[in-house]
This record gives sequence, C-alpha cells and structure tokens, in this order.
Amino acid sequence: MTTDSIAAIAAVVVAAFAVLVSVWEGVANRRHNRLMVRPLLVMQYRDHPGHPLSLALQNVGLGPAVIESLQIFIDSEAGGVSGPYSTFDACGTLGLQHLRLCWTPDPADAMPAGMELPLIEFEDSLVDQECRRAQITRLRRAEFRLAYRSAYDERFNVTYRVTSRRYPLRSK
Repeated sequence: MTTDSIAAIAAVVVAAFAVLVSVWEGVANRRHNRLMVRPLLVMQYRDHPGHPLSLALQNVGLGPAVIESLQIFIDSEAGGVSGPYSTFDACGTLGLQHLRLCWTPDPADAMPAGMELPLIEFEDSLVDQECRRAQITRLRRAEFRLAYRSAYDERFNVTYRVTSRRYPLRSK
C-alpha cells in the first residue's frame, strides 16, 4: 500500500466518524429540545389553617401543556366506581359544601409553564375544623384522571388522589 492510499483510507475513516458524531449530536440536541419544553402538571392540595381549603392544577414543567381531559371518578378504591364527572358534578355528588369555586378545564385549554388553575376552592369562612375535616373526607373519595400533551404531541396520563396533609397527592 502506498502512502497516498493510506491517506485516502484515513480521510474516509475520519469523514465517516465525523458523520457519526454529527448524527449523534443531532439526536442528543433533539432530545434536549424536547425536554426543554416538556410540561409537568401536578395537583396542589392546600389545607393550611387560616387559609381556604383548595385543589389546583399547576404546570411545574418547562413547556406548555394542552389539556385533553380531566375526569373525576368517585369511590374507585371501594369498587363502587361512578363517573366520569366534571368538577362541578363531582362536587355535587360528593356533597361538598361552602364552595367558592368549582371549575373544569375545557379540552384543548393550554397551560403555560408556571401557570396554576384552581379546580376546587372552599370559602374562607370554612374555619370550623369539624366541617373542614368532613369536606376533606369527602374530597378523598375522588380520583382525578388527567390527560394532557406537550408541544411535541407527547401524551401524558396521570391519576391523582387526595391522600394526606403531609403528602397531599399521589401520582399513579
């Protein structure tokens, strides 16, 4: 083999390696871009003395979320599943009282990163601890099933239940 053919083979190997590195970089960059706009919707359950009892939907991710559906099922752990309900119908079925707000997001509603939407909020006057505990017990019978998607059309399905004060919501 001559030095010219060795140099030509080396050039081809270097060029092929450069193409592989370029493809790998493109894949890594695309994965990074998807993660940079990925939404993460969570339910925020608030039960602080002196403040209204509330349940809100919050986008703690980096990108916008498009809500596809929010369904509420009642008594799903007890086997007596009923639903799906809208937030308003679920509040009535659960017998929740002293409500200031009861809202269901529409399909195709968009939530930018950092946005919080209240779903259920009780009146400030709900200070009687016995009444407050009764509302929390009723709220724990509900299971919230949320479907949403990202800007890249990735789909997410999450289930929430109000569980306790220390660990407010569990994601399935």
